[in-house]
Amino acid sequence: MGIRQKSNAKELFNIAKDDNINFAINYDCESSSTELETLKNRLNPFIEKVISFDIAKLNPSLDRDKLTASLAAKIIDFVAMEH
Repeated sequence: MGIRQKSNAKELFNIAKDDNINFAINYDCESSSTELETLKNRLNPFIEKVISFDIAKLNPSLDRDKLTASLAAKIIDFVAMEH
């Protein structure tokens, strides 16, 4: 979730496609209400299967207007409340 296309090799996206792995591009993880609802809908099929998850690459010094921290908190809340 939140994969940045420019930071990952095209081959990784091809592997994910070939293995039928779902992912969300970083632009799909913006924190407007519309994007969050779309992201929640994409996460719903996986929530029952979640054993644990990790929020990675949260860098407060580069987090413009605390957008990443806010999104991370919303995702944690969503997963915790749905699980």
